[in-house]
Amino acid sequence: MQNEAPAIRIRNQYQVATVERAVVPEAAQDEEWHRYVLSSGCSEITGLHRGTLEQVTEYAESCVELVNSRGATGKSSRKPVYSSKKKGE
Repeated sequence: MQNEAPAIRIRNQYQVATVERAVVPEAAQDEEWHRYVLSSGCSEITGLHRGTLEQVTEYAESCVELVNSRGATGKSSRKPVYSSKKKGE
């Protein structure tokens, strides 16, 4: 049926592994930056985000929800890219 929801795939779920204060260049010393790591098995996603520890932890948790929800449906928002080459080129 066309209207059925996609089957949920069982995969490793990402979780927030760490959030820690990041060392930043002198030009950004007046701002608070944190490095976060999202982990799922052997896979890790690392990012930097500006804000307090609590703000960055909340941001990382929202990233986990987004990544896990995309993985559950098996659908990607990315569209395939096709070559524009013509025959004989």
